[in-house]
Amino acid sequence: SSLEPVWRQEMQLRDVSAGDELEFAVYDEDPNGKAQCLGKASLAISVVLNDGFVGELPLRGGGRGALLYLKARRGAQYPSVSPDLLMSVSRSPNDSSWGLELDCQDGTVLWVNR
Repeated sequence: SSLEPVWRQEMQLRDVSAGDELEFAVYDEDPNGKAQCLGKASLAISVVLNDGFVGELPLRGGGRGALLYLKARRGAQYPSVSPDLLMSVSRSPNDSSWGLELDCQDGTVLWVNR
């Protein structure tokens, strides 16, 4: 049991066409053996056929901020992922706080602490 479970499963898909979608459902099994759906996500197969996919998909019905992290590839290699993160934060002129706790002490990396 984990709050951030990892499922390392690879499978090959056959007989797919560009209009198909991959559907994912994430389940949690309770101690009494009952499975509970935590959320569902989908990905157009055309995305995988074109470039592959590495990223997050929102889980429908999974609660606020619930995400499925997924890697899908066509061929031998997964698509590369940029180590950079571009983030934009805005606030109202009436707000004195940004709503974030930031640490920029080293001058190179900006850490979002909260």
